[in-house]
Amino acid sequence: MATTTGLLCEQIERLIYAGDPSTAARIHRNDIKKLVEQQLIAGLKARRFNENLPEGDHYPSGTMIAEYSDIPVESYKNVARAKLPATPVSMPLNMGIWHVGPNDNINEQYIPLQSGQYAMAKDVKLLGDIVKGYQPMNGYVVFSEDIRAAGVDEVYMQLLVTDIMSLSDWDILPVPQDMEAEIVANVYNMLVQRPPADRIVDQNDSVNAVQQSR
Repeated sequence: MATTTGLLCEQIERLIYAGDPSTAARIHRNDIKKLVEQQLIAGLKARRFNENLPEGDHYPSGTMIAEYSDIPVESYKNVARAKLPATPVSMPLNMGIWHVGPNDNINEQYIPLQSGQYAMAKDVKLLGDIVKGYQPMNGYVVFSEDIRAAGVDEVYMQLLVTDIMSLSDWDILPVPQDMEAEIVANVYNMLVQRPPADRIVDQNDSVNAVQQSR
């Protein structure tokens, strides 16, 4: 299910209030939001998009490349497919999907194919091997063959997404569902781990201390 920074902050606030209302009272929403954004950047291993594009091509401002690992590959008709973990920025030639490759070898990259190139890919060899390609289709990348036959059960992707820091509190975040729970748990744990409150010394404590010193 899609989420936003605002929804993640609300979840964390509810968890904190349920556990300790006094702790919730001393934590400001902006503090929670800052930690959520830090977790998003770290979790996505995101970096600013500064790659060189072919002459005449331009990438949208306010974009970044995010990494996604351990994406399951499933059977699809007579080939295989993997679900896109987030919606990439729309780019010419589907360049919003920056990299797709085996999960255990990120240096290997499948070739992006355009509509009508599937049949051609089956006949083209690259360094002696049949080209392994993919094409975006309805929220998935569909491969030109069943890559599971080669032992690939999970893939690694890099997607061009909107810069987290440029999104509003209610814009959809480019994160998979399992990362949402991880971010909420991490930020919650950071906020509730506070040093012991200072001990309040009242008048009786002072009197007792004086008596014990005599």
